[in-house]
Amino acid sequence: MNKKLTKDTGITLIALVITIIVLLILAGVTITSLTGENGVLERAQRARNETMQAQIREQVQMEVMGSMIDLDGVYNAEAGATAINKMWGEDTASAEENVISGSHDGYNFTVSLDEDDNLNVTVTKSATP
Repeated sequence: MNKKLTKDTGITLIALVITIIVLLILAGVTITSLTGENGVLERAQRARNETMQAQIREQVQMEVMGSMIDLDGVYNAEAGATAINKMWGEDTASAEENVISGSHDGYNFTVSLDEDDNLNVTVTKSATP
């Protein structure tokens, strides 16, 4: 009697289906974490916007304060707008009634003095870049 023992090797169809289902679930979770409302991509875009706003705010504030130093500490909107335009090399800022307003790189900014003579710089993202 010659019996041959054979051993089946390989994966079964059930194991393959279970593996595919697990991979699909993992892919779904990954895609959701990347593109969801509070996903990685959305948070990165938000961080980029906040960084750009802070950078523009600081640059505008530095130029306006520099123009105030040149005028012995006196705020002059025209001088501030000229300094901002010189910094960026383009006509982006204008002065009207002691308020400087303008735009740069898809962001709008305004500069004014409050009642305590503190410099206020606000930067917002433009509706259309």
